[in-house]
Amino acid sequence: MNIPKFLKNIIFFFIYLLAFSTFNSADKVEALEFRDVSPCHGTAATCAPYIVASGEIQVDDDKKLDNYLKKEGWIKLLNSNASFRICFNSKGGNMLGAIKLGEYIRSKNIDTCLLESYENVEIYLDQNKKKQSSIEEIADKPVCASACFFAFVGGINRIIEDFDGDTYLGVHQFFSDNKTGNESNAQSLSAYLSIYLDRMDIDRSILDYASLTPPDQITYLPISIISEYKIDTTRNFLVPWNLEIIDDNQLVGFVSQRHSNKNAITKLILSNEGTFSKLYIVFSPQNNRSQNEILDILNSSYYHLELYLDNENIFKQKTVWKHINNNKFLCSVNIPKYILLKIKKGKALNLKYDVANAYRDIEPSTKISLEGFNKVYLALFN
Repeated sequence: MNIPKFLKNIIFFFIYLLAFSTFNSADKVEALEFRDVSPCHGTAATCAPYIVASGEIQVDDDKKLDNYLKKEGWIKLLNSNASFRICFNSKGGNMLGAIKLGEYIRSKNIDTCLLESYENVEIYLDQNKKKQSSIEEIADKPVCASACFFAFVGGINRIIEDFDGDTYLGVHQFFSDNKTGNESNAQSLSAYLSIYLDRMDIDRSILDYASLTPPDQITYLPISIISEYKIDTTRNFLVPWNLEIIDDNQLVGFVSQRHSNKNAITKLILSNEGTFSKLYIVFSPQNNRSQNEILDILNSSYYHLELYLDNENIFKQKTVWKHINNNKFLCSVNIPKYILLKIKKGKALNLKYDVANAYRDIEPSTKISLEGFNKVYLALFN
């Protein structure tokens, strides 16, 4: 496999420093391995298989991935220009190997991801010839830290799931295990890494942020940093609440939030109905499912609309969805005033309407900003 010209110019430097291994050698970790994962059963985009890369990054993992893609048939997707993901679970490894892997991923237009968990779903026939499924948990709260960060940023699209504002994407100062590095070498390496990050469309000042953490520690990046340094290419900023006048000159509060992991919008509309307050949810998924199929799924008896405020469940109710126009679906619930007062004092609001894995492309669940909510509350109820 041809090495990019950019890498040829710096390989000699990395060899001199033994490639700056950024993995703690005291940890007994297997070398990086690749495996296929099917997250759910179905034809939805969210059920598309992906690759999980787990273990310590080695200097030749770009070649290992190239061979894996050819062996496992992924090369057909590459040749058809179809997109797919490689999701990481690695605490680091060889810096040169990570950059070569990132370069390879970019050259093949592959996406990268760091999700909340990795699960593989297998479908089989039981003794009665009925389809059954088994779920294998591959990793819960996987990590991509140290050198892994530089492999991860090679993705054309980079997807990071957060945990209440935090992630498991970690950085620190780079270091040399063989103690041959000096200040001049470190400065040169920093310059090369800056050029690499520029090529990956990452703000190079992330290196300054990483330099604040000693090499034997890890700082996991908060969402604010993920957004500021353009690391997650799919993340949408939370939209604040606002006021508008609708039919019959009625004043309502609303927030319209685009989803970061699928092509969909969830809009919340809050109104004062006199003796009670009502929350309308308008969900607009963009996919190829029929209106009847979407309604059947949303109105399954298993699902409830829930509100979580600062990780606490404050509201749960069964809802009935209906189709209103185009690809928009509506449901509504009566919200007690004491719930609104709680929301008024909260920091983070999540609307939950969990559906089966196979239907994640039509799941209305999303994070909701509370910026502007006080203004809406005062305008509607005072």
